[in-house]
Amino acid sequence: MKSPAPKTRFLWITTGIFLILGVGLIRWQEDLKLALDDSRRQYQDNLDLLRFKDAHSSAYARIIESGKLPQAKPFQPNVWIQVTQKAVGEANLSLEELRPEREGKKAEGNRLFLVVEGKMADLLDFFYRIATDNHLVYIKEFSLSLVQEDSDVLRAQMTLAQM
Repeated sequence: MKSPAPKTRFLWITTGIFLILGVGLIRWQEDLKLALDDSRRQYQDNLDLLRFKDAHSSAYARIIESGKLPQAKPFQPNVWIQVTQKAVGEANLSLEELRPEREGKKAEGNRLFLVVEGKMADLLDFFYRIATDNHLVYIKEFSLSLVQEDSDVLRAQMTLAQM
């Protein structure tokens, strides 16, 4: 048998290469189409976000402007002690000790050390008064114990601080 002519052989090889590339292109076309559709969706989402950016920004600005923080000044130490004594009395607690915290500790603003005794409901009322105070007072440190084993009276030691 005679071998095919070089032109025919080249034609067969070229045809085979094009068929292989055609099948590969069809197979990869689906993956490329999915990736392109995903990119188009992300692009459309970004355009939608940009289109409504001004409306969202103005809505957020209105929300932020509507929130108002308390504008109270911190207490002076003597006034703070008097206000704390009054709050303890209004909560029906027994004031055992009330003093400014020692300077030897890290000075982070005004602090009061406080020891009170009373029933749990009265202590919770006092804590609520502290939490809703307009002078930005909070409980820095806190411990709670029973006064006696068979009693419902609790002893609370706490450090109050101002922001």
